[in-house]
Amino acid sequence: MPLVPLFDYATLDKEVCVPHPVTGLLSYGYIEPYSSRNLTLPGGEIYLRVGKHHGFSKGFGVRHIWEGHGHELVGAGCPKIEDVPAFVAAILSQGAQILCEGYQTRDGYRLTIVRGAKGVVILSPQLDAEGENFYSVVTAYKVLKKQSAMKVGTLKAKKAP
Repeated sequence: MPLVPLFDYATLDKEVCVPHPVTGLLSYGYIEPYSSRNLTLPGGEIYLRVGKHHGFSKGFGVRHIWEGHGHELVGAGCPKIEDVPAFVAAILSQGAQILCEGYQTRDGYRLTIVRGAKGVVILSPQLDAEGENFYSVVTAYKVLKKQSAMKVGTLKAKKAP
């Protein structure tokens, strides 16, 4: 008997957070606040949402990752959309490099998380309904080129109490 997927990504609302495949928590990690003379970044938990895909470089979350990079991910052990959270979790592991390429959106600076040959995750800063900072996974893909950006930290497992 085939396993029934935990989520039907085609019908879920784009804002639904997808739990971490190992811990079961909604958070995939924590970004520490960062401040230097020219750059200030808020701290916040990292969430992977169901998301939406509008085309090349337009969208976020599981749907966007699968529609934009699914063809690449098959070779990385991610043959179906249900495998995307595990792919993202493998990159967003404690100690991964956090880079800032200087790409600023209306919400703030996007961050790039690099985990060696495993891949890259792009994060976008957001505010929740209570005004708390968090980071939303925009996309994830296999490393295709060397990243040229400023290192601003390493990923933490979770926010320190």
